[in-house]
Amino acid sequence: MKRTLCLGFILFLGITTAWGLDDPVGVPWAEWRFLGEFDGAGEMLADKASAPGSLMRINSGSAAITQADGVVVIAQTGPGDYLRVDVEDMADNGGGGYVNEYTMIFDIKATGADWLPVYNTGYDNYNAADFWVDADGAVGSGSYSDAGVVPLNTWVRLVVVRSLQGGSWVRDVYVDGSLVLENLGSEGIDGNSSLYTNGQQDAGQFTIISDSDATTYAGCELANFAYVSAALSAEDIAALGEFNQYGIFGASATNAQTPVPEDEGVDVLRDTLLNWTSGTFAGTHNVYFGTSLEDVNTATAPSASGLTVNSFNPGRLEFGSTYYWRVDEVNATPDRTIFKGDVWSFTVEPFSVMIPIDINKATASSSANQSTAAMTINGSGLTGNAHSTNADDMWLSAPTDLSPWLMVEFDRVEVLDQMLIWNSNSTSEGFVGWGIKDVNIETSMNGVDWTSLAASSQISQAPGLATYETPQAIDLGLVQARFVRINILSNWGGLLPQYGVAEVQFYGLPVYARQPDPASDAADVLPNSVVTWRAGRQAGQHHIAVSQDAEAVADGSAPAVTSNTNNLDLVSLDLQLGETYYWRVDEVNDAEATAVWTGPVWSFTTAPALVVDDFEGYTNFSPNRPFQTWLDGFGYSADEFFPVLYPGNGTGSGAGHDIWSSSSTHYGAQVMETGDTLPDSGQSMPFYYNNTGGTASQLDRTWATPQDWSAHGIQTMVLYFFGGEDNTGGPVFITINGQKVTYPNNAHLSEPMWHQWNIDMASLGTNLNAVTSMSLGVEGAGSGMILIDDILLYRDAPPVVSGLKTYGFNDMPDGGAAIEGVHGGIDFGTNSWWGGDNWYGVTKSGYFYDNYVNIDMSFTLPENAYLASIVISADGAYSFTISDGVNAAITGTTSAAPEVISTGWTSGGRTITIRTSGGWNVVFDDITYILSE
Repeated sequence: MKRTLCLGFILFLGITTAWGLDDPVGVPWAEWRFLGEFDGAGEMLADKASAPGSLMRINSGSAAITQADGVVVIAQTGPGDYLRVDVEDMADNGGGGYVNEYTMIFDIKATGADWLPVYNTGYDNYNAADFWVDADGAVGSGSYSDAGVVPLNTWVRLVVVRSLQGGSWVRDVYVDGSLVLENLGSEGIDGNSSLYTNGQQDAGQFTIISDSDATTYAGCELANFAYVSAALSAEDIAALGEFNQYGIFGASATNAQTPVPEDEGVDVLRDTLLNWTSGTFAGTHNVYFGTSLEDVNTATAPSASGLTVNSFNPGRLEFGSTYYWRVDEVNATPDRTIFKGDVWSFTVEPFSVMIPIDINKATASSSANQSTAAMTINGSGLTGNAHSTNADDMWLSAPTDLSPWLMVEFDRVEVLDQMLIWNSNSTSEGFVGWGIKDVNIETSMNGVDWTSLAASSQISQAPGLATYETPQAIDLGLVQARFVRINILSNWGGLLPQYGVAEVQFYGLPVYARQPDPASDAADVLPNSVVTWRAGRQAGQHHIAVSQDAEAVADGSAPAVTSNTNNLDLVSLDLQLGETYYWRVDEVNDAEATAVWTGPVWSFTTAPALVVDDFEGYTNFSPNRPFQTWLDGFGYSADEFFPVLYPGNGTGSGAGHDIWSSSSTHYGAQVMETGDTLPDSGQSMPFYYNNTGGTASQLDRTWATPQDWSAHGIQTMVLYFFGGEDNTGGPVFITINGQKVTYPNNAHLSEPMWHQWNIDMASLGTNLNAVTSMSLGVEGAGSGMILIDDILLYRDAPPVVSGLKTYGFNDMPDGGAAIEGVHGGIDFGTNSWWGGDNWYGVTKSGYFYDNYVNIDMSFTLPENAYLASIVISADGAYSFTISDGVNAAITGTTSAAPEVISTGWTSGGRTITIRTSGGWNVVFDDITYILSE
């Protein structure tokens, strides 16, 4: 049954998504694709609108809303964290004095398992008609849709339409083109769900990602947003289709997309290749390229035409120049339609870059009081390019210094292009003239032997004003040096023998390898990843040394490999899991005067384990359904991603909850399990089994490309499963390349807690450097369901924990209820514990009212158990103490954001006591404990 429903749903969306809907006509409307950036005032004009002044603004003071890669990222929602929408020509409609009919369209991804406010009709986020996604993925306000229509961490197109139906103004809700909730909030004309007009509120008529509650809620990401002062029809919304990263109105994948370099990119290599993602129907590509925005936008004669590849080489570019380019997609025959592309831009890397200098590397012949040489290279007094008049932000020599000089030392030899000097700029400069005038500039490789760059130079006098922003540039002629010394011959006053400089900066050629990826000191780097770096200028080859010996890398004795590209595939080195490595890139060019530029030593630590499957990426939607990877007995139907149906593997297995059958307890919810998971895990995979006729139930997975599980010191596979009290049959087994291993303790199949299974890979007796198949199963007569989470490959596996269980208060009813007695194996006694409400970022939580009085609350774990972790949050910052009478107490401070408090204990007492220093409401969730043998 679920297979048939999936087929029709996906084919319908696949047709509508390709074309989308044209721009609205005749009504106020606006769309934001977030192609630009919010300005300094936190405002962004609409990308397209019926009135040019339409804009969106971030609420002043919000630090939770940022923008990255064309997406607005909202870390959290709250009373001060929201977006205000201002549609410039918004007018009353529907026969009333307000905006009574409208459509809002959100391309949105919920990122937290909590309530998410979507919009509020209050223009300043006061409490008006609001709209939500709840923690279970349902949508609505007061009344809600079925759960799971907005799955976590999944992009969807959410559409809310307000229109007149049956004599009342109601709201209908669509997700990815399908109606999920209708007739929401029946009310009269000009009701609470109506919006203000531009005449009533000309600084924003409503807010989105907003609710005025004092509570902080979950965050989300927003890729596109559109508003229309009209009620779109069901046919219109079907035409809009599902989430489309390219926009909402008049958007499709027919245009070229995702330019490389990215639009408005900076510091782009001058030898760069332009790339883009082809439009859906493109047969060839026409490229327009140049330094004029207007010329590129209006040009009809392309720089290159009829390209059959989605790349273009513009040749060597000019340092520091900004270039514009566009790609027109030309349809394949017969129509040869041309889709004009957007104009993109990027700025080429500068000729030289600023050299950072440690402030301890500036010295002088003398200093007066606090006006030391370090003040000339630490940026003090600089705001942008303007220097202050504060004497404490500058260097001044002692009054008795008859041979003044100022010297800067670099950490390594640099190829110096120029020096910028801001002269002494105190308010006394005009009549005292401490600023340096005639100077002799010398450089040195060793600080002993000096070479003069010129017989003398003259430095311009500063005005003694805070508007001083024109430093003097001294050409250093690409000299190689570690030291630069300014020998001072005179000052501008000519009377007092004291000399001053405000700031100096140096620019040099970037000849060293830089910008390592991963960044130095990075953790959890996969040993089969590729490391990259920004190549040094004029490098012909790269010598890369990688070793666990930091000294050997630093002194050059570590073995090195040579590459002609600025990357290295770590697979070739067979690095071990869980180890720290040091690496260095030397840039080599035998044709240059200096053949080798020795790079800095960077480091990274490899991940402790490789992930076979963490089950985080599966959703309710194709192609990411769990049973499309872990093949089960039900199989799946064909769709646009899987053109051939899979009839099932012939066993009584099922991957994921049945969310399609109306008789299922999980109907309309999530196919993956989100309640019972490992700590710090978002979801686990349900594995239903029903063994009849002697056939074991199993889930099968295959890899078209063989997996190498013999490298990086891998010795152990670790798998976690959660049993169930009603489970029968067993034992659990796993097969790898046909070699079977059985779990040693069948009693764990019926124990509702997490069990860790460590599997010695050597015992399999199979070729682990070419793994192509794996199965998980339960044999023996019986049926039930287990949860699977985190299949990992370790070199040094964690010791086996016999039982790991998390109680998440999910059995508590909404509205709040007293927690007494045993829940999830934990005895809460008769204390004043409550559970079920949603507080401070936690859905289905346990909490107690403290009333700002220090009280102790306690609970008792099962026998032979100790506390592993607990999630805690509160209505403020209050100190807390968690103790078990055996281990050292855990202390910390609460916050509104839920925090996982890990004890680090390896054993301990059963009775856990929690004390807080105050607070009206202290909230707990996910109490995880471990059973020892």
